[in-house]
Amino acid sequence: MRTTSFLVAMLGLAACQTTESAKLLDGVKIPPLPISSPREMMGKEGKALRAALGKPALLRQESPAQVWQYLGASCVLDFFLYEEDGGQMRVTHIESRGRTGGSVRPDLCLQDVHRTRYLSANGGGQAGV
Repeated sequence: MRTTSFLVAMLGLAACQTTESAKLLDGVKIPPLPISSPREMMGKEGKALRAALGKPALLRQESPAQVWQYLGASCVLDFFLYEEDGGQMRVTHIESRGRTGGSVRPDLCLQDVHRTRYLSANGGGQAGV
């Protein structure tokens, strides 16, 4: 029983170590995002989106909507904002897709976007690779 408890504890520590290591890429520690899922931006104003993710790679006007597009190395993350009463643009829809087609989970695309933008800003790659 003690051996089993020890092994379970060690596996838990190994899992924590793997999670920490995932934040390292080419020896660069990538700081965490202020959000863990794009869905957290639903209903938020554009200024909150910009505060969380920065300037979009592309801001497309599709009256009455705006599409804020963020690019990762392997995916595209789109936030659709519509004007509400009072004139504020708010996130009402989110889509994610692979850069060459296919579907990508929005939370995984968010991480890819963040990693790509961080490395680009810190000399580790190109924006919108």
